[in-house]
Amino acid sequence: MFFGPREGYNERVNNGKKISVFIADDSPLIRERLRSLLTEIPEAEVIGEAGNGVEALVSIHRIKPDVVILDIQMPGDSGIDIVRHLRKSGVKPVSIILTNYSYRHNTRASFEVGANYFLDKSRDFEKIKPIIGMLAVCGEGKHASSPPET
Repeated sequence: MFFGPREGYNERVNNGKKISVFIADDSPLIRERLRSLLTEIPEAEVIGEAGNGVEALVSIHRIKPDVVILDIQMPGDSGIDIVRHLRKSGVKPVSIILTNYSYRHNTRASFEVGANYFLDKSRDFEKIKPIIGMLAVCGEGKHASSPPET
């Protein structure tokens, strides 16, 4: 199931700067697969990763990436919890939820807290590359505003 992109970001020119990406997933294999996929995008750079929600939230606050890719179910905070905490604290990276649990209630909850994209790992994994590529070209990132309320 693929939902996105959400409108309402601040579009700006990238000026040749790489888009920074943070990965949070409790599966080392998924993190490796994401890193490998993102190396195919010259404008993207993975600047951090975490295997649990608590470590992810602390790291994201510290390094302030342009984009976060978050699993829903991780030890500690869930991806939905992380997006909620980030939005409340004013840290607003483009948020991509990537999950095996693409149930309607997860989709709805993700967008309600401010996620920009919701992707199913089994069907939408390869969509990450064009999404990150588009964000890099459009200059989306750190100064993106929250998506509009629906």
